[in-house]
Amino acid sequence: MNTRFRAQLDLDAELYDHYSAQATKLNAGSRNGHVSPETLMVAQLLRFAHVPPGERVLVVDGESRDKLEHILSGGALRDGADLYEKVQRLADVQIAGIRCEFTPAQLSQLKRYATRNLISPEEALKRVVRQMESNFFDWVSG
Repeated sequence: MNTRFRAQLDLDAELYDHYSAQATKLNAGSRNGHVSPETLMVAQLLRFAHVPPGERVLVVDGESRDKLEHILSGGALRDGADLYEKVQRLADVQIAGIRCEFTPAQLSQLKRYATRNLISPEEALKRVVRQMESNFFDWVSG
């Protein structure tokens, strides 16, 4: 059963005007009927109903989301967990089947090293791996 309640909110005129402008824009390009500012406000409340008040929320605008999806090459981002997983995959390197997780700071450091030495990030990573191999065999034989 879907019980509905009517609520009255005291909104700043500027906020109402913002939703009114969005409704006008949506209605101009629509053949499916009229969308009111109130309908848009309810839709926004529903979208964030699962977020506890006061919890930090990161909102990614459409243009930034499109750029992220392009960089991450994994199709549409579904949620925060999906974004985390795709970023984590970018920061992973596999060496002989062993997964090495690099932090974004470490990857930035690797890119700076590559830039300083006028080499590609891939070549910089190869140098790091060769050094890791050398250190590994020094460690296991010592």
